[in-house]
Amino acid sequence: IEAMFNQINHVAMTKIQVEDLTERHVDEIISESLSLPHRLTKPLSSVVHTKTAGNPLFTKSFLDSMIDDGKIRYSVEEKRWTWDIVVIGDVSIGDDVAKLFVRKLQRLPSEVQEALKVLSCFGQAIPKYAILNQNTANGLDLAITYGLLENDDELYKFAHSTIETAAYGLIADTCKTQFHFELGCSMVNNPPTGEEGITSILNSFGIDQINRSRPLTVNDQGLCRKFAQLNLWSGRRSMDSAGFETALERFEHGLSFLNDDSYWETDYELMLNLTDSASLASYITTKSDALEHHVNQTLTHAKTILDMFNAYSVHVRSLCTRGFESDAISLVLSVVRVLGEDFEDLNSLSSSTLNRLAKDELLSTRELLEATGKDQLLQFEIMTDVNKL
Repeated sequence: IEAMFNQINHVAMTKIQVEDLTERHVDEIISESLSLPHRLTKPLSSVVHTKTAGNPLFTKSFLDSMIDDGKIRYSVEEKRWTWDIVVIGDVSIGDDVAKLFVRKLQRLPSEVQEALKVLSCFGQAIPKYAILNQNTANGLDLAITYGLLENDDELYKFAHSTIETAAYGLIADTCKTQFHFELGCSMVNNPPTGEEGITSILNSFGIDQINRSRPLTVNDQGLCRKFAQLNLWSGRRSMDSAGFETALERFEHGLSFLNDDSYWETDYELMLNLTDSASLASYITTKSDALEHHVNQTLTHAKTILDMFNAYSVHVRSLCTRGFESDAISLVLSVVRVLGEDFEDLNSLSSSTLNRLAKDELLSTRELLEATGKDQLLQFEIMTDVNKL
């Protein structure tokens, strides 16, 4: 309506902010609509207000839904509208209103429906600059005039989560995975030129859509490699911002695109980086089973002791955190032996004894360094073993 009047000259418009309805307001609406006295409608009004929180849009939609489903019906015998307050009280507001909104959205122009489908895949909102398709942008702009989206300068944002749910319901269940995949590919394959910051954000949105398309099979190895790299990049960004759960999901999605051992031969560095990153994220999020799996993958396929180091380090820290100090020490000693430094068997010693010995060694080393001048240190033989370094 606003868009229509904006095209007409000399028409002044006043925007009215509609606040939530009180229970009294809801009762007035129901009483007047059903032509019944307040003493009869108050119990129904109380239930409706509780379920809709007084939202005008949802109040009307919920009442329409109750009438459409016959839960509020006209009784010829009683010559008035009747209902079962218990039945209405048991109705799920989300399901009924969402279904009603789906039917209403299906009556909108196709360009608006398609645009709302796209937006619903991202959740409640997305920055406007992330919508590169002009037809989609036009459809979302039109959806604003219908009151389905908030009128925001920076975001395309649903006016309510129920509208978001209804818009996502426009996509057939059998088509959802393919829809997410094609949407994600359009974002990562067509970045704007000269906009590095925006490209990064689009890649993040895009790879999330592609991940949501799983278990859709991707047979193109080039695409699998690209999606794995994007998940590694996106996961590292999440780690930097302390989003460890999200990071682990992305690392594991990346590995799911390279789910054949042959990739350890063709894409060794990528596989190593993904498994190491997934191990660290698993440790931070205390997912011990996932940590064991990713560490074992690294130790099974890594080519050198140096490539195994991160996996060993995370594994040792995890053992210590879970109270398995003896196992951690045994693992450290086994790695040190591989490096050519042998120690007496310490496995038989208690944890307290091992801790005391470790502290004594550290103290002895500190005293030795403090007693050695800088000139003396410079005269020592330079280490050349790259593994020990």
